Amino acid sequence: AINAAAAFYYYEFTLELSMQATVGGVLLPFVCCILASVPFWVGISRRYGKKWPAFWGLAGLGLLVSVAYPLLPPGNVVFPLLVAIPGGLAVGAIILFESLVADVVDHDELKTGQKREGLYFGFWKMGTKISRAGGIVLAGAALEMIGFDPSTATQEAETAFRLALLFGPGVGGFFLLGAIVFAFFPLTDTRHRRVQELLQRRRSRH
Repeated sequence: AINAAAAFYYYEFTLELSMQATVGGVLLPFVCCILASVPFWVGISRRYGKKWPAFWGLAGLGLLVSVAYPLLPPGNVVFPLLVAIPGGLAVGAIILFESLVADVVDHDELKTGQKREGLYFGFWKMGTKISRAGGIVLAGAALEMIGFDPSTATQEAETAFRLALLFGPGVGGFFLLGAIVFAFFPLTDTRHRRVQELLQRRRSRH
């Protein structure tokens, strides 16, 4: 949400790119890379499990945006495009997190004997919406703190750089923090296979 709220400001005032150049030269390839990455993440999760590919996708995205965005030179769409391509590929790892919710549902069913998919996915979606709303509020407060004035056609150089820090390390820091927390997620692929085996045995007895 912070990324989305600050993106066009960053591309316009820090990188000095037009809306047309931003959409056609950066955002559209970014979205295409996300879509193209889905088969890759599905394939790698089948071979190595979901947890660590998801971790490295999230951590890699955090490192990429934290380092790259404050360093990109203005007035050239090529450099943000070169960041958008691996960034889009890394964002595709989000499908593994969605899939892991289903694994948690299986684990809960084994422990409780109840199927509560609606509860878990409802909580997941509600949490996502709440975090996005909070992110937008936080982004607005952060833009005000760095001295950003949306009513002016240009920003001071210092404000433009602060905007790059918000869009880069400000966003990437949350990705890295999320990756660190997720590293302690106990439900590995091996453990989930065992959960599925036990569930299948239980179901076959009924």
